[in-house]
Amino acid sequence: MKYIKKYFDDFTFYARVMPAVTAGMPLIAWGLYNGIIKSDWWKAGGYFIISIILVSFAAYIARELGKRYEEKMYKELGGMPTTIIFRFSDNTIDAVSKTKYHRWINSKLSDISLPVSHIEESKDLLADEKYINAMRFLRTYANSNREKLPRVYQDLKKYNFWRNLYGCKRFCVVIYLIVILREFVCISGFSLRKMIFDPFPEYVILIGMIFWLMIFCMSVTKKTVKRNAFDYAKTLLETIDILEIEEIG
Repeated sequence: MKYIKKYFDDFTFYARVMPAVTAGMPLIAWGLYNGIIKSDWWKAGGYFIISIILVSFAAYIARELGKRYEEKMYKELGGMPTTIIFRFSDNTIDAVSKTKYHRWINSKLSDISLPVSHIEESKDLLADEKYINAMRFLRTYANSNREKLPRVYQDLKKYNFWRNLYGCKRFCVVIYLIVILREFVCISGFSLRKMIFDPFPEYVILIGMIFWLMIFCMSVTKKTVKRNAFDYAKTLLETIDILEIEEIG
C-alpha cells in the first residue's frame, strides 16, 4: 500500500485509489487463493493481473461515476449538503448556532447579507446563492489551512471515498456476480449440504464472494454517502467556532 501511495497525492489516494482497492479486494483474494490453496500460480497470476487491471480501471472511473451520482444526490436532496445545512429549515445544526454563524459571515463578508431567521430566509430569493458563496469562503479557508483544520480534511476524504465507492457500486456488483456464477458453474456436482458443512477448499471462494457481496451491498449505500456528505458540511460550518476562538485569543 505504501508503494502505491508514493505515486498519488494524499487526497487522490484516499478518494480514488482506496475505493478501487476496496472494491477489488475479493478479486485479489481470489487470485491469491488459487495460487496458495490450489498451487496453480500460473492461473493465480492471470487472475491477479486481471484484478489489478480492473482495480486500475475502477480507480480511473471512480471519480467520474462518483460525481455523476453526486449530481443525482443534489437533485434528490434539493441542493448541496453544504447549502442545505445553512438553511433554517434544516435541523442538522440548531437554530441558535445557525444564527450565530450567519451573523459571523455577515461581519466578515460585507457583500453577503445572510438572513438571520427563518422568516428572513423565506423572503430572500437569493438565500441559497448567498449560502453557496459563504461556504465557498469557508471551503477555501479550510483547504488553505489543512494542518490547522485536520478534521475538515479528514471528513472531506471520507465523503469522497464513500461517494466514489458508491458511484462504481453497480459495476462492482456485476463483477462479483460474474465471479459467483463462474464458481457455481465450475464446481462439479454442486452440493448445498457440502457447501454448508464441508466448504473447504472447494466452496471457499463461492461462500466468500457471496458474503462479500452482501456486506458490500449493505454498507455501500446512498444513506452512507449522504451521512458523510452532511458530516463534512457540518464540520466545515463549525470551523466558524474555531475562527471565533482565534479572534478572541
